[in-house]
Amino acid sequence: MIESYLLEQLLAFEKFGTLSKAAQFIHMSQPSLSLSMKRLEDLIGVPLFTRTKNRIILNENGQLLVKYAHELLDFERNMIQQIRLAEVSQHELHYASISPTPVFLLDSILQQLSTKKVKTQLIDDNDLLFSSLLEDKVEFIISTTTPKNPKLATIRLFQEQLYLSVDPTHLLATKKNITFQDIATENILLFKNIGFWMNVCRFRLPSANFLIMDNFEVFTKVADTGNFPHFTSNVMQKLLTSPDNKVLLPLEEKDSIVTYYLIFKKQYQDTLAPILTHLNSHPII
Repeated sequence: MIESYLLEQLLAFEKFGTLSKAAQFIHMSQPSLSLSMKRLEDLIGVPLFTRTKNRIILNENGQLLVKYAHELLDFERNMIQQIRLAEVSQHELHYASISPTPVFLLDSILQQLSTKKVKTQLIDDNDLLFSSLLEDKVEFIISTTTPKNPKLATIRLFQEQLYLSVDPTHLLATKKNITFQDIATENILLFKNIGFWMNVCRFRLPSANFLIMDNFEVFTKVADTGNFPHFTSNVMQKLLTSPDNKVLLPLEEKDSIVTYYLIFKKQYQDTLAPILTHLNSHPII
């Protein structure tokens, strides 16, 4: 039986090329590391190194062992991670979303359908979002893109459109709809934790001045009572009471309208069945 620490020491030697550098990296003495490599050779039963007067280098056997060591240690780390995740998943339901809007709508539904504690993560990048799902860090994700991976399945949830809320005296207040160009140099009140919408705003409005707030209660109060234009959406208008003294202007551009999808691994379909069945038969909004 080869212990993991010997393989880790071998990989350190392969990475740094000398016993002295490898020993320094793993915080042990060079003679101790040299003995470990000799013990590894004894356990395998074949030479792993070519030795000269001043150094040793990996021979073909050693290089082959390095390849298997990477695979074995990766498998071991993945095994531990999966077992720990399995323990957590018995008590907690983890999911990640590209935007906070689906979270507002989903959390109360999930709490009714599951006895597990619901934990949510906001990830504003679709690539990172899909990685968290494929690496089993979450049970499902909410994204604005549909997957091409045949191992994943999708449920369409709802569509969200960005609006700008302005004071009736604002120059744009008489328009029926607007574009990003119309507000390119505006001073805009913005809530910090809006997921991917922040990326959209910064990309489409590079010359705008954003007053960013991280307290939602304070943001809502300032937005409702102040004169700063601020973003809302068709969905948030239904979730929150909009003041009568504001004019709501829809942004009519491609990247101001998105569709949200719940995406999960097909292999976990039975585990998520109560949630999936409910969402398929009951529109979320």
